[in-house]
Amino acid sequence: MKFPEEFQNVQEIDSGKHGVVYKAIYQNKEVAIKVKNPKSHSQNTAILEAHYLEKVNLLGIGPKLILKTEDYVVMEFIDGERIDRFIQNASITDKKMVMQKVLEQMEKLDKAGINKMEMTNPYKHIIIKSNLEPVLIDFERARFNLKPQNISQFKEYLKKHSLDISE
Repeated sequence: MKFPEEFQNVQEIDSGKHGVVYKAIYQNKEVAIKVKNPKSHSQNTAILEAHYLEKVNLLGIGPKLILKTEDYVVMEFIDGERIDRFIQNASITDKKMVMQKVLEQMEKLDKAGINKMEMTNPYKHIIIKSNLEPVLIDFERARFNLKPQNISQFKEYLKKHSLDISE
């Protein structure tokens, strides 16, 4: 993909079924640029991602939306490790603290009527920063729903990994 000149040092860092993510420098900041995966049949992925990022940013969730176009979304780059790697390496205390923070974000989403989707297997959807702050990413499949399932889906994931944070 060709990006405007104001994006420097553009490099692909990840790809999924629906999108491709690039890391770049934009206005002297590290950013993530997400575009539709050319192999995907999904429609309006950049528009949907931007729409839901705007909504969740108001709740203090997700990477900050910086720029949106019909073709791509530019957001704050989140440096950290995926939740599955974090779970493998972190102490029990850190795991419990971070999982509680994730559940608090899920509760905000549920109260706002936003179903993030994919929370039963969120390994590509939650990044844990070095300061132990979890950041939910990848909102292109989110939808408004009268009965969102974020908390119950994430608890299913915790159960699958034998993580009890109820203490």
